[in-house]
Amino acid sequence: MTDDAGEARWNVAEWHGKELVDRNGERIGKLQDVYVDVETDEPQFATVKEGFLDRHLTFVPLGGIQ
Repeated sequence: MTDDAGEARWNVAEWHGKELVDRNGERIGKLQDVYVDVETDEPQFATVKEGFLDRHLTFVPLGGIQ
């Protein structure tokens, strides 16, 4: 998706390693990979690294992100 100036709305390449928080401001984890819909170019899902000692990756939906 683009804005009126023709710039990309999403630059998912810059998202790697960013903290993901929920609507209440609670930390979910660090973004690892973002999966984009090839037809709409909208981010759909991401993998998030959770935990401190027992780390694991979780898929999370990105609908309604801000």
